[in-house]
Amino acid sequence: MLNFRLSKILRVIVILYIGLTFVFAGLNYGAAPNASPETRELLHNLWQTFENPYKTLILAAAVFISILLYRRKKSGILKNRLPLLLGFIGSALVIHLLLPLIFSNWEIYFTAMPLPWTTIGMQIQVTGKGYGMAFAEMYGSRGADVMIWIFWLCNIIVLGTAVLGGRRVWCCQLCLFNGFMAEGFAPALPLAGKQKAPGKNLTTVLGLFRILFFIAALGFTVFWMLAAFVPDVFSNRALSFMQESEGFKYLGVDLFGMIIFWVVLGPRTYCSICSAGTAVGLIGRHLGRQEITTGLTRCTSCGACNRACPAGLDVMDCAEREEPMRSYTCFGCGRCVEACPTGNLRYSTAFTKLVSFRKS
Repeated sequence: MLNFRLSKILRVIVILYIGLTFVFAGLNYGAAPNASPETRELLHNLWQTFENPYKTLILAAAVFISILLYRRKKSGILKNRLPLLLGFIGSALVIHLLLPLIFSNWEIYFTAMPLPWTTIGMQIQVTGKGYGMAFAEMYGSRGADVMIWIFWLCNIIVLGTAVLGGRRVWCCQLCLFNGFMAEGFAPALPLAGKQKAPGKNLTTVLGLFRILFFIAALGFTVFWMLAAFVPDVFSNRALSFMQESEGFKYLGVDLFGMIIFWVVLGPRTYCSICSAGTAVGLIGRHLGRQEITTGLTRCTSCGACNRACPAGLDVMDCAEREEPMRSYTCFGCGRCVEACPTGNLRYSTAFTKLVSFRKS
């Protein structure tokens, strides 16, 4: 009964968050541009409050409720997910509260998503135009420089953690755009129906979209790298077109797509096509040697790992052959590890193996 009530509360929080996202985003991006300066500032401040303190508050509430729910289940779930949930709380406190308070800039979160998902850090570097001019007008040239430095620092952190910890660190502990929903609100999602591993047909479709999204993101990245580091290589018209195109991708495809998946299929469905996740996955797989280690005990071919995997990977096939499961599409969430009744699986990277070897 308590679990049912807690899950209901979590679902209400999700619905409230989704509803207010549409309300405040609509006011900020739809109504504000045509409003008076005073009204525009008010609407923009409401959006900033929603995107920072409010988002941190609901994430903290979701983490607290999720921990209560996991404590009532088998211990392996809380053991796996507690570091992930605490990671999101720490990430939110830094990105949405600490840094904005230090630099008096409540839009720093724009720069806290790595390449190639967003190129806004490079767009700000194109001074006197587009975002570069807009942020310089709001926060001064020094404020815009801070956002640029945070953008590149974020990319360095993501690259380093991908090499050391694989895709798990970014996608399951730090990403405050979709990852926080996939972990913090997992017991309540999707809102319609139950979360289950994607079938073969859906996996194929997601694979095609993943490739298309990644190619498009790389195209934006190359364009803005040239624009940022080669003066006057593109016309103002080309810069405006690319900025508007990426803005449409961000608002019309990424954010709207995330919300649809939260309601219908579960948040990890978006992770399957996320260009940042794809990049981190490739780095983690090939440089970090990310894998699901098998053969720790004995595989009983029960299929629990496959049913639990939100990426639709065939973990059981590798476990039966006592071979590691290696895939750049593995989120590193550890659901398969939790589900295995014999303790046969473990999430590993070259770095975690080295640490375990030295401890032993």
